[in-house]
Amino acid sequence: MLGLEYHFQKSIANRVFDDSWKNPMGISLAFEAQGDIAVEAKKNPNNLLETSAQLHLFQGIGGIDPTYASSEAAGAEFQQALMQNMQDQEFAAGRGKAYSELARKLTAHMAPQFFWDLAGHATLEADQQFHDKQWAYGGKLSFAFRDWRAQSRAGWFNVFDYPFAAIRWLVEKEDFQPSGRVFPSVVLGLDLVDGSDNDTRIAIDPDTDAFPRGRAELAFKTRVLRWQERPLYFSAAYRYFQEFSASSAIKAADLDRSEYFVMRMDLPYRFNLSYATGKLPLDADSDNVYAIGWALNLTR
Repeated sequence: MLGLEYHFQKSIANRVFDDSWKNPMGISLAFEAQGDIAVEAKKNPNNLLETSAQLHLFQGIGGIDPTYASSEAAGAEFQQALMQNMQDQEFAAGRGKAYSELARKLTAHMAPQFFWDLAGHATLEADQQFHDKQWAYGGKLSFAFRDWRAQSRAGWFNVFDYPFAAIRWLVEKEDFQPSGRVFPSVVLGLDLVDGSDNDTRIAIDPDTDAFPRGRAELAFKTRVLRWQERPLYFSAAYRYFQEFSASSAIKAADLDRSEYFVMRMDLPYRFNLSYATGKLPLDADSDNVYAIGWALNLTR
């Protein structure tokens, strides 16, 4: 399959209305579009385009230790360490004893952080041909835990990162330390879905009333190693959708629930290898897809 994966996000407004330096709370209005477009639409295994307007209320709790007070001496020590090691290639690549020591000092005064994001949204879900489409209105709660310290006690509970910590230890010669910075993030949501324009669904069940649907999502991303000073990441995501009180016809067609799992490994020179299984809303069948891709990031 030849195709294009896209993800566009634009914040129209973003304002922090709690100006306390410890745990600022903010609100934002954002527009987001994401999905996969295939050259042959009928063969698109990830056939879900999502376009939404979202209102977010968010906060990060924790971070810099409130008891920590920076000083001129601490700043001078940091600058001196940079000057002493700026010619060290290992240090510049983010590894080695000197870099580990500096990272330990910089993060020693950081407390673990908990992030939450409560969002209300209106989303248009459609297949690539816009043959089947439906509107979803609802809310979702996202949260994540991060421990930014180089030596993280909490990181030892991050069992997802153990295999990659072993790779970094063997290949990068780092200390064996599962990262506290990459705990999986979680999304829980509830939507009211208007499927009156979903032709495939209407052909199975002519009832056009809106129906409630729950969702749960889990996402994980961690650095595996570096290639020519560029970090290579492994990422994985799981998405689950469940319609409540579905009719017997919808259940018989297996359209009341969908599960989707994807994992991706970065390769050198911006290539990546991925595997996906399951189906998304609007998909009738489950797929198993192996793909190799190339990533291009454009920034201004």
